Amino acid sequence: MTVSLGAIATHNNANSGTFTTDLSFLGFGSNNGSLTGWATTGNPGDRQILTRIWKVTETGTNNTNYSLSVSDNSSLNSTKLPAESQLVYLLVDTDTNFAAGATEYAMTLSGTEWILNGLDLNEGQFYTFATQTPNYPGNVTASSVVNGIHWELYNGFDATLDNITGTLLQNGYTDSLINPDDIMLNETPNSFALILRTQLNIATGGNYRFSFPVDDYGMLYINGNFVVSGNNATINSAPINIIA
Repeated sequence: MTVSLGAIATHNNANSGTFTTDLSFLGFGSNNGSLTGWATTGNPGDRQILTRIWKVTETGTNNTNYSLSVSDNSSLNSTKLPAESQLVYLLVDTDTNFAAGATEYAMTLSGTEWILNGLDLNEGQFYTFATQTPNYPGNVTASSVVNGIHWELYNGFDATLDNITGTLLQNGYTDSLINPDDIMLNETPNSFALILRTQLNIATGGNYRFSFPVDDYGMLYINGNFVVSGNNATINSAPINIIA
């Protein structure tokens, strides 16, 4: 994590920020909580938060133009956030319970860094990072996909479903998937994989064909078994006998 007065530069000498009053300092430290996953204790109702919490100490002039960055899960840095659900937020509060009274700031993803500019941090404040609580539409739950689609976006691709190379960037649930851009945070460059999982209710058993369009490469698995694959076309399966 990086905190800077003004815009974040590549090193201190390149930073043009100036403290207007001598002997002005900003310091921060954490409780060394986990960075491996999101938690739901002390969180706002629609957010998941880290168990790692930082406290601010500020002396001298109260500057209101700090910038803060933290590494995304896709970063090569060893210290980074867990995989987020679409967006990352900074939560700032006067105590360590962010469930009520916290101020929320949406951060912007630039490369592999989440960045927030124009931040005002004050003596004695606490802050942590948060992401959305996954939205389970219809009857979708965390352990059972019904009337919805669970999606995972990776920054790598491999032809075998169970061997995705790369890092999980985003994940969540949706009840509509007309265009993958509807659920992805940003346009994703080449070399990525999007895995979609859902449950299909077959009321009447029989032979069924499955068809889906792709503009690069796609594969279909049913009950964990490979069915069909193809690229740059509408992919059509052979008839598949499915029991109701």
